[in-house]
Amino acid sequence: MPGFVTCLRANRGTMAAMDRERVRAFAIRDYEAVAREKAHYWAERIERLGPAEGMRAAELLREHVRAVRPEWPTPDDRAADLAAHVHLCALLSRASRALSPR
Repeated sequence: MPGFVTCLRANRGTMAAMDRERVRAFAIRDYEAVAREKAHYWAERIERLGPAEGMRAAELLREHVRAVRPEWPTPDDRAADLAAHVHLCALLSRASRALSPR
């Protein structure tokens, strides 16, 4: 069909047609505004439902990634994660020393 792009809706396993203008509108939308809205949504949700909601969301994301990439996390992913945590720990330690009374 001219003017249409066929998309697979993975969550339903069905095919749907989308016109080019809708695809174009999606591609050029204000992604910074979307990111701000997401951050606001999750901050409000976790404030309302408590820290357990953040943990639940993180677990759902982990499960999704494992479904898409069963090999994740790879040894390299784990090493990069550890390096990031060590770096953060060093920054927090440095900030703590800088802010502590002398």
